[in-house]
Amino acid sequence: MSCRRYSRYLCFNVVGGDLNVHVHNVADADAVRLADILTSFNMVQRVTGPTHRCGGTLDVVITGDDYVPTALTVDPPGVVSDHALVSCQLPVMPSSAPDHLRTVRSWRTIDRASLSDAIRDSALGQPMPSPPCDVDEMFNTYDAVLRDIADRFAPEHTVRCRSRPLSPWFDADCRAARRHCRRLERRYRRRRRAADQRAFVAAMKDKLRLFTEKKDAYWLERVRTDGRSGKLWRTVSGMMGRDTSAVNQSVSTLDADGFADFFSKKVRDIRASTDGQPRPNIASVTLRQWMCFIL
Repeated sequence: MSCRRYSRYLCFNVVGGDLNVHVHNVADADAVRLADILTSFNMVQRVTGPTHRCGGTLDVVITGDDYVPTALTVDPPGVVSDHALVSCQLPVMPSSAPDHLRTVRSWRTIDRASLSDAIRDSALGQPMPSPPCDVDEMFNTYDAVLRDIADRFAPEHTVRCRSRPLSPWFDADCRAARRHCRRLERRYRRRRRAADQRAFVAAMKDKLRLFTEKKDAYWLERVRTDGRSGKLWRTVSGMMGRDTSAVNQSVSTLDADGFADFFSKKVRDIRASTDGQPRPNIASVTLRQWMCFIL
């Protein structure tokens, strides 16, 4: 049983069966060694009472300390075999984040030449009027014209996105491997040839091997560099999939309207705080003085 190997998986680990270790005997050397191993990985042996015809707890159900099975029963041994039948119910706790809606535009499908011509023929492509407009009017014209052009070439539509935990180790190599596997899968589904199937299976194995290497290298480096205990434990929690903040970070509530409202409020606050103050006395300076100031 390799606890170190299976503890890296982002799921609940359950170990069950006949270990041939007398876990009920606290003086047994193997039982003490097993208890130390389980404690180091935050795992607990759940079965109590004899599970063999001659006595002793040999059949076990081992889970994490935060994953408690229910309705655990031990039937009398000797009915079917010399071991007892151990049964339990494992709680299923899905941790999928709720979906969220996004408003997007299909910019990749537009004709760039037609878009450029539309902007050139609009009010933005015309010479600036004389006398020039104030800043607010110019900004409103800029916003209205571009929104009208965007609505004509790439209308807004709503898509449903599924939130997933962040994978910080997922880089360009992983993205290229996934894209390669999807291309081979589409080719196999289209042709249904044995050679295409073998190529797809081989690419999938290479992708899984690459993902494992990237993930292990990333987290080992993080654990090596995060020397402080608090930061180290946060890193380990994220590696074990127990950090729920990663899911929340994947759903961004910042949009363009909120960004514009923030700066508009900032400008209004500055104007309100300086309202009624005397105008600043700015002395005229020469170009040479400006150059000396900049340098």
